[in-house]
Amino acid sequence: MTLNAHGTTAVSATLEPWKAATIRGSVQRLGGPAISDIEVQLWRVGARDRMVSTHRTSVAEGGNFSFTVPVGINNGPSASYRSQTIGKQDGNRRTWWWQGSNGNATGGTPHSAQATRFTVTRNASQQFDYVTNFRYSSISGHITPVGAGKEVTVFQRPAVWPATAAGMRNLDVTSCADVVGRVKTNSTGDYNMGFVPVNANRQYIVKTETSSWNGTKGTCHAAVNYRNAADGVSTPGLLSVPAGGTVKNFSEARTGTAVSIGVSGYQGTSATANMDKWITIREVSPGRSTLNSDIVYQGMARSHVLPEGRYWVETGRRQGCSAWYSSRFKDNSGYFNGEDRGAEKWKAQNFRMYRDHCRSYSTGAYKMLSVTGTGSQAIYLSNQQGGTVKGKITGRTKKLRGEVMVRLTSTNGNTVYRTALSDGSGNFRVTGLAPGSYTVNVNSDSWRGIKRGFSGKKRVTVKAGKVHSVGKLNFKG
Repeated sequence: MTLNAHGTTAVSATLEPWKAATIRGSVQRLGGPAISDIEVQLWRVGARDRMVSTHRTSVAEGGNFSFTVPVGINNGPSASYRSQTIGKQDGNRRTWWWQGSNGNATGGTPHSAQATRFTVTRNASQQFDYVTNFRYSSISGHITPVGAGKEVTVFQRPAVWPATAAGMRNLDVTSCADVVGRVKTNSTGDYNMGFVPVNANRQYIVKTETSSWNGTKGTCHAAVNYRNAADGVSTPGLLSVPAGGTVKNFSEARTGTAVSIGVSGYQGTSATANMDKWITIREVSPGRSTLNSDIVYQGMARSHVLPEGRYWVETGRRQGCSAWYSSRFKDNSGYFNGEDRGAEKWKAQNFRMYRDHCRSYSTGAYKMLSVTGTGSQAIYLSNQQGGTVKGKITGRTKKLRGEVMVRLTSTNGNTVYRTALSDGSGNFRVTGLAPGSYTVNVNSDSWRGIKRGFSGKKRVTVKAGKVHSVGKLNFKG
């Protein structure tokens, strides 16, 4: 075709018809139990993703599906899409978001944020065609001791770790893995999780309620090798899913390293043993502060058997202790009213009060421990006497001065908070403080109502073994 505008040189132009794009593929079972109610959904990516179309298919009839979508302006690339495949095993519905490239499926993910986003562009045959085949198989095995009805959970680490803290928090196991699904063992102790995407990468973990992760690791983070960047999309020790499926047999018996904990230095008084001699063991969780890491054990025992992994071992760092105390007031229940707090009246009657406070005099100590899961190891912690912050609560009534909780908190995520209750004159002493900077909080347990406003010093810096004063704190109530 030739275009010839008046007064200009003729220009040749080629016109072609508008083309539609096709997104197609098939769902095929390569192993494992049969899956029912298979459905493929196509979602258009945008500020709010929206489902464009649904195609119900049957593996027995070939499992084929196809969607027609518009191409872009001047037959350019289409909009961005994600593909989702849904199926049922034993009545339990599971969803997989497709991962891969055109004609090359690499796996699937339970969450859309980790799915592959794709556009349809013109191929070498001048067609707009994109293939998102979905192939699935199974993870099965045998669990000892044998028992029917044991719940087996399959987890999956992301193919690519989320780049943001929010993305890591959104994983089903924070900063570690997503739940793929759950099945139960039969009478012979066998389990079979079907409808798992074929995946050459090692990304799957199996666990029962009482077993180690994949039968050997003490924590999810140990199982994924603490997100070692060198592992890429595949972590050694995790499970891949070939076409014929994968078998994982394991025992629920938890074996590991025999760990003994020794503590030296200042350890408080006999009255504060439940705080100053308290032992806490936490998982080491990359991207999470020590105090936000999951607790494996807490109590007074100093001998433990720990499966392979890394742990924070702590002494004297207990938080959240509660106990009964004598009160100067017969009835403290005036603030425990209504639907929100009426059920708490039992804490505050007959000159007695149940408070979220336990005295501590030591700073506490902690170290990281790596265990191999075999043999024995010892770890030694050295504690010391903590600093003290004193002051005086003032207020217009006796109840706004007496028995008010003062809490000193640090924002670094590694330093434990400490508390104190003011006496009848409003005096208080917060003890057991590790060196550092703290925020001062008044009425932190809402014992005198929900208000916490006060005038006075809001921050204080503490040195080990030293006494510091914040002066008068006027609690407004």
